[in-house]
Amino acid sequence: MQKRPSLNIQPSKLDKFLEIIAVVLLLSLWLSCFWALQHIGPEKLLPIHFNLKGIPDKYGSKNSLLLPPIMATVLYSGITFLNKFPETFNYIRPITMENAHAAYTRATRLMRWLKIGLVFVFCYLEASILLEAYNIKPGLSNYFSLFFLTILLLPTAWYLIQTIRKIG
Repeated sequence: MQKRPSLNIQPSKLDKFLEIIAVVLLLSLWLSCFWALQHIGPEKLLPIHFNLKGIPDKYGSKNSLLLPPIMATVLYSGITFLNKFPETFNYIRPITMENAHAAYTRATRLMRWLKIGLVFVFCYLEASILLEAYNIKPGLSNYFSLFFLTILLLPTAWYLIQTIRKIG
């Protein structure tokens, strides 16, 4: 395996904006979780699992509300850490000194978009759990699977198109 150049990629204004969006979503997720933990009685059972139709099929205590924010934080932190080392990513084209900056910039931006998408999905899940708990809206939307795949595949498709177009 060839040794790829290690560059310090400075985030653009767009990249900084994407990071702010991800942090705001993550903080909103934690705030809604803590708010709900304070306002939901200890005897209340909340949905902790949904079947493919979006209907809750398992219930648990209000402490299960902590799971989506914890998982989102772990994923957010892991992606943020990995984004510091774009030379370790897999690329569809060979990385050279001439194309490294452009390739690393596109790859780190993809990771930022994916981070936003994942945190947003956890926000949606937490909101669905709370709406179900308060009998406002039953379960997940029928389109949740499509929504989840779209959030992950759109940025990936954008990245692949940009990479193929820009031979680098």
